[in-house]
Amino acid sequence: MQGASSGLKPGIRPSRSLVSGQARIRVGLQEWTGDLQDLSIGGLSLARPKGFALAPGSSADIEIQIPGEHAFRLRGDVARLDEERVAFQFEPLTPAMEQDIKRLMHTRGRLRDDIGGR
Repeated sequence: MQGASSGLKPGIRPSRSLVSGQARIRVGLQEWTGDLQDLSIGGLSLARPKGFALAPGSSADIEIQIPGEHAFRLRGDVARLDEERVAFQFEPLTPAMEQDIKRLMHTRGRLRDDIGGR
């Protein structure tokens, strides 16, 4: 898979921002939409959509929809899920997409204050 590295070091968790919006998840003809819970350069988490049926490790097309912004489309893999939420790890981002996400986090988000060691 080709793409820019986000410069993250193994074992270092990127800053996460709380961002209001939705994420639309697509795999083939299946589609789910859930409310964003947080966003980082490495991925996102969202409220688990009703009927969500992907297993950890599954790849999906993701469309991030934030009011007042153009939709951001990328790919990611299910990293974690439980009854209430789903977390995706992004596949490698282009430099332009990485900059767009950083801008969104800075202008539309607020830093989470519960990121230590969890």
